[in-house]
Amino acid sequence: MNLARLQQEFQNWLVNASDDSAALLGNHVAGLAVYQNNYRAQLVGCLEGAFPNLRQWLGDEAFLAACITHIDRHPPHAWTLDVYPAGLQKTLYEVFPDNPDVHELAWIEWSLSEAFVAADAAPLRMEALASVDWDTSRLRQIDALELHALQHLQHDGSFAGLCEFLVERLGEDEGISRAGELLAGWIGSELIVGVISD
Repeated sequence: MNLARLQQEFQNWLVNASDDSAALLGNHVAGLAVYQNNYRAQLVGCLEGAFPNLRQWLGDEAFLAACITHIDRHPPHAWTLDVYPAGLQKTLYEVFPDNPDVHELAWIEWSLSEAFVAADAAPLRMEALASVDWDTSRLRQIDALELHALQHLQHDGSFAGLCEFLVERLGEDEGISRAGELLAGWIGSELIVGVISD
């Protein structure tokens, strides 16, 4: 067996626990199981790192079960694990089909992760301002609620605190929805440039 075939069979064992691959690798199941456990533990760790709030929301058992389902159905496909968590949202729709708060929290966490590693936007050059028609141009206005939300964040700095602030003013459903809309808008406007975990 050449090296390429050996590597392919080893990958088949890691991903599928293939009996045929185990036989070709010498059928040392106990030893091979150590490698498979390490492989799966690394993928679970990758997903835990990308979705800490989702893990807390679901609880350790439910989150681990969702991770295992995802790992079984979707082996890594890229050279880096940075992109592996992107597919978890699809698995969550299958595992928790009637739980939109889980889907939204996963979307928010992944969006924040993507924003953190995204390339910086090119800064506006001063020369670009020379061609602006200042008689007709307008700055984007924000509504009073968004202004108060930004002011609240300046003092509190917590997204959970922002959600509470909006729920107090708009009610639970509309407040949480508005918090998600604001966060998405700020990410889209590149007002959020990184994520820092305490």
